[in-house]
Amino acid sequence: MENGWEDSEWISKWVNSKWESNSGFGQGTRNTPWQWRTTWGKFQTNGFEDYKKWVFAQQEYDPKYAAKVAGIDVDKIYKAAEMLAKPKDDGSRRKTSIGIEKGFYWSNNTGNTNAISSLATIVGAGGREGRVVGRFGGHQRGGVKGGKFPRNKSPEKVPGRRRRALDTDRWLYSGHTRFAHVIGTTWIQSMSGSQGLQKKFWELTTANPNQVYSYDTQDIIDTLKNGWIPAAWWW
Repeated sequence: MENGWEDSEWISKWVNSKWESNSGFGQGTRNTPWQWRTTWGKFQTNGFEDYKKWVFAQQEYDPKYAAKVAGIDVDKIYKAAEMLAKPKDDGSRRKTSIGIEKGFYWSNNTGNTNAISSLATIVGAGGREGRVVGRFGGHQRGGVKGGKFPRNKSPEKVPGRRRRALDTDRWLYSGHTRFAHVIGTTWIQSMSGSQGLQKKFWELTTANPNQVYSYDTQDIIDTLKNGWIPAAWWW
């Protein structure tokens, strides 16, 4: 921001002004008495220019101070800034995408999340080709186990008469999944992340021979009676 390398056009078009934030523009109203973690109304700038003034006034945002706290060479901070946002020789902007490893916010959750999202906003990373921001999602596998799947229905065999133990992916491959209700992530990306799993979803839903393609009531009833179609619901 000292060098004016922020994506001003992007910020002007997409970043809330103070009025837009207070009115809930695009993010719902905030009319509860509890301030949550944002200390709403107490820790808030009046648009980007005011935010820039606030940042420059904080010791922590001085590159030399930040380098000392982090224990790194300050030149690396300047080099990183150039790689992220310094305009090219022809005046065009660099395309920067930012990915966050989810353990990043398991300690200082709000501070870390605010920092990385602010950086993404400044460089214009968000919702466009070559410039996105997101979390490397998915939870580690583990935790409390659910009910056991019948091993004899597994589609994968091992030497002898045994079959490989079932999990939700193999259960779906077997064609036994009746309804997939996924909250907070996507099954295809966060599980095996394979084209095979995506294809199997397509085969069981869109390409299902019992899929409804008619607007005729009786045709719809007859189609659904002839066979079931797995349903997938993403939240």
